[in-house]
Formats: sequence, C-alpha cells, structure tokens
Amino acid sequence: MGIQNQFMSYLEYKVFETQEIICPECGWKGLGKELSIEEYSEEHGIIDFCCPKCFEHIGFTQPPMKSEIETKDWLVIPSVF
Repeated sequence: MGIQNQFMSYLEYKVFETQEIICPECGWKGLGKELSIEEYSEEHGIIDFCCPKCFEHIGFTQPPMKSEIETKDWLVIPSVF
C-alpha cells in the first residue's frame, strides 16, 4: 500500500524515495524519487514535494541538521536536486 497525501505530510528523508506514493487528487502512483520539487527553503532546509502530474502538494522532508549527522552516508546530496 502506498503513502497517500495528508496535508503537510512528513516524508522521511532518504526513505520516501523508494516508497510508493499515491496522489489523492489525480490518482498518480509512483516512487517518491519521482515527485517534483515544489519549493525549497534554504533558510529552514525544508523541501516540499508535489505530484508530477497535477502538482498537488504531497509532503515535505528535511535533511538532518549538521549536529544530527552521525555517519558519512548522510553527506550525500539527495537525488531530487
């Protein structure tokens, strides 16, 4: 079962990319890595994603803050950019 949109849904960083997402507005189905970037806040480090078909807001994610980084794996820039 895929993740369905709920207003301001949190998408777990580096996990949502491989999860199936279902847009409740148009029914689009695909992997999280196929979502479109709706907006990026450099100040807050928050990335908003939308459906690539109808542009309905799907959710947001936030990469870990520098103080939260525990392994070098987190230093990889997400493939959505």
